[in-house]
Amino acid sequence: MYGADTSRLFIGGHSAGAHLATRIALDPKPLEAVGFSPAIIRGVVAISGAAYDLADNQTYELGRNRARYETCFRCGDLTENWMKEASPISFVTPIAPPFLILYAERETKSLIRQSQLLHQALEQNQVATQLLMVPRQNHSRIVLTLSRPDKLSAPAILRFIEGTPTQAKCAEFAASA
Repeated sequence: MYGADTSRLFIGGHSAGAHLATRIALDPKPLEAVGFSPAIIRGVVAISGAAYDLADNQTYELGRNRARYETCFRCGDLTENWMKEASPISFVTPIAPPFLILYAERETKSLIRQSQLLHQALEQNQVATQLLMVPRQNHSRIVLTLSRPDKLSAPAILRFIEGTPTQAKCAEFAASA
């Protein structure tokens, strides 16, 4: 309608936004509920994400507050299943879109661990994934690097988007094979 190239749809977010973008990209139900195929997402940029794997006890040992997540995600579930249901990592499959995962050097250890866990889960499913640490930044200040060509984040995001095959490129490759 507005001239957008739907074969190049990338989503991303920071902190809780990274959790939401990751969940939308990995769990097909939300997109299918509004009439879209999950294949419409060509890539994900997840920046200093939180709560990728709520079942990881080591993350809580590193300082994350389990009660805070429990308040947000339990939703009356009397079992511990809420942790799996609310964790985007539970939905990783080999057909997931490529990911660029960024985290700040001065991030909390628990959030660094969450980024590493997501990266590992994607690798284990043979999904294209890059994990980059942004030097000299913290959880809030990493956002300031996203539009700065002289910092690591913005060029990395542009390279990721430019280097990720679109549906059109995939179709051209298949036709030439």
